[in-house]
Amino acid sequence: AATFGCSTASIFTEVGPGTESGDEYDLLAEIGQALSEVGQQPLLQDRLGRTLRIASTLTDLESRLGLDGGSLGPHSYDLSPPKTAWEATQQGILAAAEERRRLNLGDAPIRDVDETLASNRIRMTKTDLPANISGLFLNSRRTGFLLIANHTIPVERRRFQLAHGYAHVLFDRNHRCLTCRTESRRDFCELRASAFAISFLLPEVGVRRYLESLGKETLGRSARGELELYS
Repeated sequence: AATFGCSTASIFTEVGPGTESGDEYDLLAEIGQALSEVGQQPLLQDRLGRTLRIASTLTDLESRLGLDGGSLGPHSYDLSPPKTAWEATQQGILAAAEERRRLNLGDAPIRDVDETLASNRIRMTKTDLPANISGLFLNSRRTGFLLIANHTIPVERRRFQLAHGYAHVLFDRNHRCLTCRTESRRDFCELRASAFAISFLLPEVGVRRYLESLGKETLGRSARGELELYS
């Protein structure tokens, strides 16, 4: 469970987010198993519990108003677990291009990540989390797809984390709880989600077109070589 950043309960339960009424309490217990800090910090437990209760209330309200059937929800990609870092990266990049085509986003950068994800019935919020946790991905019938970003990280990193969490929605929805932590950022599933987020938010062709609109050379035809920069 520590290796995969999930709870022990998710390992021994059947695949899928099937839950019963009051599931937010069980989900909070799973978060506590995945995050040891939850049991040590009552304030953090209270914040997460309140977030889950709000999400459950929204689910109930949507059902009462008949809004829960108004959208097909987010798409899913049935991909085999990546066995290498290269395979994980390629899966993320290709899926990002396909998702942009599916959502008719063109090549321009995504400026309003919240609106893009909300239109796919994905709930997002932010709260103070431990420094090594950039976000949480939660999935149950009571809460729906819920992404929690760490409020303490810079706003651009939060935008990236929401796109990263969207990748978990597309690839890893058989999990009920995933933690995106610093120690696991080299795991193949996390690499795939990060590669997706980069290509989804800012596709290469969009960057090239923007630079060309400024009169900049992007293919190195007039220069001696092509310089690649990595953050």
